[in-house]
Amino acid sequence: MAEPALREQLSSYIARRVSSHAEAAVELYEQCSKNEWRNTSKNRTLLDTSEKLSKLSNKLPHKPFSEQAQKISSLLKLGQIEECPSHKAQEGMKEAISLIEEQLKIEVELLLEPNTSQIKQVLLAVSSSKSEALQSATLGDIPIHSFSMENVNAGTCTIIDVDFKGKGKGVSLAKKILQANPHSKVIFLSDNKMSFETKLNAIRAGGHFFIDENLTSKSLKEALNAAFHIDIDPKTRILALDDSPSQLKHLENVLGNAGFMCTAISQPELLLDAIETNQPDLLLLDVILPKCTGVELARLVRQHIQWRNIPIIFLSAEEDPNVHLNSQELSTTPFLTKPTDQSKLVNAIKQQLSDKQSHAK
Repeated sequence: MAEPALREQLSSYIARRVSSHAEAAVELYEQCSKNEWRNTSKNRTLLDTSEKLSKLSNKLPHKPFSEQAQKISSLLKLGQIEECPSHKAQEGMKEAISLIEEQLKIEVELLLEPNTSQIKQVLLAVSSSKSEALQSATLGDIPIHSFSMENVNAGTCTIIDVDFKGKGKGVSLAKKILQANPHSKVIFLSDNKMSFETKLNAIRAGGHFFIDENLTSKSLKEALNAAFHIDIDPKTRILALDDSPSQLKHLENVLGNAGFMCTAISQPELLLDAIETNQPDLLLLDVILPKCTGVELARLVRQHIQWRNIPIIFLSAEEDPNVHLNSQELSTTPFLTKPTDQSKLVNAIKQQLSDKQSHAK
């Protein structure tokens, strides 16, 4: 017998197929009616679609469309399929199609409703370094925590590394989670491309989606959106680097008030890892830093092909013309002096992002 989570997944798949066939039946009926039932090929296709719709509907507990689909099939079979159905048969099919259209509206709501309400928290059954790096990721109002079996409930989505605490042990953990909490969700993660066998075992364990790439804030959001249709607020992500705690606090407040999501770091050596984890839309770099300059860091970032187009704004406490000259090749925005004027900073960010979108088109 299928595991509870797998049964739920199969039921969702069948429900979508049922809705697809119902939509096709409505469209075919309209085409047949418009052509006054002269196209016998369309008539036969409508009959075939109705019979498939009836069979699929009976696989769902509430049997949506089943009665209406059977009615359409029966009315089409009353006479020769090559002939135009009687006026009474046409009226009967019209009534059945009207009921199908009404039921379609309900089915759409049934399919979407659990996806937007079930995920209340995300738990990370991944390595400690990945878990710590993603604790600050923002998924709208959905909190992220390290995995604990006690915290799993019907509103939980657990991200599980397939090799969590041992080769293939993540799959066993998923089975345990879903047996105890069949209404929770599981997304599997692997740093390497998953083999067919691994993916098959993950599906059998009840997994709902895969992330076979580096787990980042961005890939996590995309997986949740794709698997559960969650509308996570896609706020613009800003990564700020400054060795002054007070300046970082100021930037966090200013950017937060402007509707941006700001991640602040104070150590230059953390920049590349922070970019990998947070996938920011723009960088704010202090020019004068311990061990290096912001301009050197920007050149380092540009050496990575995936980050070559990320917008950069430099911040400096000194109006040094040499710094301005060196930064021109790396940023289209003149460096901003500290303490940073709120309106100038926000306008500079918006301009950089606007320029990036224009170049992408």
